[in-house]
Amino acid sequence: MIMTLAAVTAEDGGTTSRWGIVLTLFLTVLALALLAFIIAALVSIIKAGSLTAAGKILWVVVVFAFPLLGSLVWFIWGRSAQLQRLTL
Repeated sequence: MIMTLAAVTAEDGGTTSRWGIVLTLFLTVLALALLAFIIAALVSIIKAGSLTAAGKILWVVVVFAFPLLGSLVWFIWGRSAQLQRLTL
């Protein structure tokens, strides 16, 4: 006997469907947050005044190659190094 997803969902009161919606919503929000973080890092790199063109290209390549890690490294280490150079 072949059971469809609707039949299985109807038997367990719809909890499978609810958890699927919750998981989809969570993953969508997480993906959008990651995308916003990457875009913020790229904009910050492009606007960095004390970086040379080659330095900007290198940072952009790092962010594209390692989206989460590259963005984190930029905001923790790269951006703070730029701010220190501007204050000296």
